[in-house]
Amino acid sequence: MVTQLAISVTTFLYNIVIIRFLGANGVASITIILYIQFLLNAVYLGFTSGVSPRISYNYGSKNEVEIRKLVKYSFLIISVFGIATFIISRVFSDVLIGIFVDDKQLFKTTLDGFIIFSFSFLYSGLNIFISGMFTAFSNSKISAILSLFRTFILFIIGIIILPMIFGLNGVWLVVPISELIALFISFIFVYNNRFKYMYSRAFKNKSLSYE
Repeated sequence: MVTQLAISVTTFLYNIVIIRFLGANGVASITIILYIQFLLNAVYLGFTSGVSPRISYNYGSKNEVEIRKLVKYSFLIISVFGIATFIISRVFSDVLIGIFVDDKQLFKTTLDGFIIFSFSFLYSGLNIFISGMFTAFSNSKISAILSLFRTFILFIIGIIILPMIFGLNGVWLVVPISELIALFISFIFVYNNRFKYMYSRAFKNKSLSYE
């Protein structure tokens, strides 16, 4: 809910800032990039939606072994997906952008921005999963805080500061940097709640076996 509410505000701010640099082409470019972001992030949303019921069920039944497995392998899978998505976004950037535009100037503008923006795909999946994980643990407060920081607060700060420092490149850097800072905040919550939610040994025990 927080993410969806933030999208309207952040997209509006993105348009206001980028139109100062690139005019109408800039608005078209960021729209295309955000469409591609939604497309590539769909795998993380789908995975998180699929694994959340299992996390909730095993947390409710106090099955520590299963929780550790689910958390451990979810982090592993999401990390692999992140690397794969980043590589795909770079290798097939021409194809992805070409789906939406055939104007050469607009294509180049979008490609230049996408090359910078694509770094966010490395770790956005972890942020999405961690927020969903805390929802699965019935901790909507932490989940909402993480979503609020990731999609709204850090973005607002970034869209104000980064373009002033880096110019147009700062516009493209807003999301990657926001996601990176949000990841550090997310891991703080993950670490602080490792005993409460019984996944403290998820990354230490090398021989987890099903009971």
